[in-house]
Order: sequence, then structure tokens, then C-alpha cells
Amino acid sequence: MYLHELLDSDPVTWDLDALPPLHDTDEEDFGLPVAVADDPAGALGAAAGRTAAVPRRWANQGMAGDEYRDFVVAGRPADGP
Repeated sequence: MYLHELLDSDPVTWDLDALPPLHDTDEEDFGLPVAVADDPAGALGAAAGRTAAVPRRWANQGMAGDEYRDFVVAGRPADGP
């Protein structure tokens, strides 16, 4: 499991690849390694425990751009997706 943190610096883009990363890593395309798990439940538990991730705001990597676009279009609400 990897943690991807990007600087939400462009008020009109929803292209996640265009946003600058907050962390410099050797694995630039993958983010910061957080945990290795044997199953999805273990990965979700590690995410919640090690990153203070909020489960209702998680997105599948393949859907992250769509989720982020919806968030931007909605005006970046604090209780957003």
C-alpha cells in the first residue's frame, strides 16, 4: 500500500498527474510505502491505522481522477467525497 499526497494547487485541473507531489521519493510514481498486507481487509486496516485515512474518502486508484474531478466541480467541499 502506498500513500499518494499531492498539492492541490491548481483551481481548475482534475488531472492528478499535473499536481506536484508533497513527498520526494525514489518511487516517484508510487508514493510513500506504508504497508504490505496479505488481504484487502489487512490493507484497509493498515491504511486507517497508519495514515489516519478516512474510509469514506478513499478512492480506487483507477477511479481517483474521476473522484477528484467530482470534488473539484463541487467546489472542494470539506465534507466532500
